[in-house]
Amino acid sequence: MKVNLGIVDRWIRLFLWGTLFVFGYFWTIGIITILLWILAWALIVTAFIGYCSLYPFFQMNTCTVKVRKKQKILFAVLLIPVLLWIESSVSIRMTEKRFMVDLQNVNDAYYNFLIATKQNDEAIAGEAYSILIDTYKQYEKKYRTYRPYSIRNDKKFVQDTQNVREIFVGAKDSISSSGSYETIRTDLEPVRALWRELLKRNNFPPLDGLFLDLAGVVGFMIDASQKKDSAEVVRRYQRADEIMKSIEKLDSSDDIATFRKTLDLVFWLAKQEKLEELGKSYPLLLNDFQKISP
Repeated sequence: MKVNLGIVDRWIRLFLWGTLFVFGYFWTIGIITILLWILAWALIVTAFIGYCSLYPFFQMNTCTVKVRKKQKILFAVLLIPVLLWIESSVSIRMTEKRFMVDLQNVNDAYYNFLIATKQNDEAIAGEAYSILIDTYKQYEKKYRTYRPYSIRNDKKFVQDTQNVREIFVGAKDSISSSGSYETIRTDLEPVRALWRELLKRNNFPPLDGLFLDLAGVVGFMIDASQKKDSAEVVRRYQRADEIMKSIEKLDSSDDIATFRKTLDLVFWLAKQEKLEELGKSYPLLLNDFQKISP
C-alpha cells in the first residue's frame, strides 16, 4: 500500500476528525452522532496510515515527501490531545451558552406573563400565557432527549422540567378566575428557585444565574417606566441594585458600567417624579440591558 496522503492532507483530515468527533459528542444525538463518528474515524485512520483508498480512482496523490514512522507517531501524539482539548473546551462553553439562551427565552416569557397579570386583564394575561406555554414547549421538546454536556449527568433535570411544566399548566385555570392574579404570581414563584438550583448544581458560572434574575427585575422596571409608574420603578430598583452589586464583583466591563449608569438614571428620574423623562427612558434601559445579557 503506497502512501498517497501528504502532510498537509493529513493535518486537514486530523482537524476534521477532531471537529466531527467533538461535534457528534457535544452537539448531536442518535444516528447522526453515529454517522459523524464513523466518518471521523475513517478520517483519522487514513491520516495515520497515509493512504486513502478513494484517491486511486481519481488518480490523486498529495504525498510529495516521504514521512518517516517516527514522524507519524509524533504527529499523532502531539496533535490529537491538543485538538481534542481545544475543540472540547469550545464546545462545552458554546453548548452551555446555547442552553442559557434557550432558558433565558423561557425566563423572558415567564416574566412577561407576570407583568401581564399585573394589569388584571384576562385577554392580555391569556395572550402572554399562550406565548409562555409555546416557548416552554419548544424548550422542553429540544431538551427531552438532547442534553448539553453541562447538564448531561443531571439526574434531576427531567423531574425539574416536568415540575415547571406542571406549575405553568396549573396557572391556566386561574387566569379566568376573578381576583386570582396575585395567586398566580405566588404559584409561579417556585419556578425561579428551580432554575437557580439547576444552574447551581451543574456548576454554571454565577453570572448566568444573576443575569437570569436581573432580566426579570429589569422587565418589571421597563414596564413600570413605560407606564410612568415611579413607585414601582423605585420598588423594583432595590432588587436590581442588589443583583447588580453581585454582578459588578464578577464583571467590571464597560457595558456593565454603562448599564449601571442607565439603571441609576431611571431610578433617579422615578425618585424625582420626573414622569415625562421616565416614560421616555425605557428604550435606553432595554437597549443597555440587551448589551450585557448573555
